[in-house]
Amino acid sequence: MEYETYYLDNIGYNDYLQRVNILEERLKSFNATRADKAKKITLDEKYSTAEASDLARKEKSILEELQDLRKKGNQIQIIEKHGDDTKTDIGDRLLIEIMYAPDDIEELEVEITATISSSIDNEDKVSINYPLGRALYSQVIGGIYTYQVGERKMAVHIKQKLLTEDLPATRK
Repeated sequence: MEYETYYLDNIGYNDYLQRVNILEERLKSFNATRADKAKKITLDEKYSTAEASDLARKEKSILEELQDLRKKGNQIQIIEKHGDDTKTDIGDRLLIEIMYAPDDIEELEVEITATISSSIDNEDKVSINYPLGRALYSQVIGGIYTYQVGERKMAVHIKQKLLTEDLPATRK
């Protein structure tokens, strides 16, 4: 599988390295667990085939994710903020409207990030390495831009860049 270039800022690159480290540690832990379980098999035969299969499945999943991250690591390009206040940039918080269809519009507040993965924990963060993030990054406020996810084409209207004082007190 050929990978595209992944654009990361220093924070995104540090997150990438941390994720690789976490997965490597989990893999070491699985190897130690497997060795421990193998000893138990010879000692008391209580270690079931189902447990071994489950452990192997989890280990395989971690290994696949780690291999994928390492391949992506070969395609990383570190970027910095461009500094043009007339365009959107990494770290900007935006008020946008996603137009799925003429009668299906959703207004969201999002922050543009430069990470490899889309964070499930932070639904309001959008990486420039994903279609919506690419559509938002380095664009003029007020513009309408199209993007595609799979076969579905959508448009996004960048309504405004939110300043720190525009954000609710709980988000500062």
